[in-house]
Amino acid sequence: IGTASGQFPLCCMLQGLKAYGIDPQPYFLYSNADDYKENGLDPQKYLFKGDIKNFINCFNESIECISLLNFFHGDDWNGRDLEFLKKINNKVKYLVISYPKNLQAREILDTNYEIIYEYKQLAKYEDHFILKKIK
Repeated sequence: IGTASGQFPLCCMLQGLKAYGIDPQPYFLYSNADDYKENGLDPQKYLFKGDIKNFINCFNESIECISLLNFFHGDDWNGRDLEFLKKINNKVKYLVISYPKNLQAREILDTNYEIIYEYKQLAKYEDHFILKKIK
């Protein structure tokens, strides 16, 4: 979610993973279309114009992993983002995120996920995490 030019989904697909990208800005979303085509992939099948509200409204199945890096930043977890966390709870095995500073969002994550990887940035305020659903 917030895939920009679709580099992360493309990297996943080149490693044999099923991946899709969602971004609200078509200019960025399809700016990497040539890399998709060079690898025999149609970017229109894997990259979708949309935002978090579209995703929440369409989300109705289990997903292995959702990456929100650089989309929901640590300071941004508010009402719409909390709605997102509640909607995906028990349906997503892994989350790749910037850990929220919002206490409600942290409680949802801390209750339902465990940190399996943490990347602390030296120069920026925002650290990145991979979380795994607690069974």
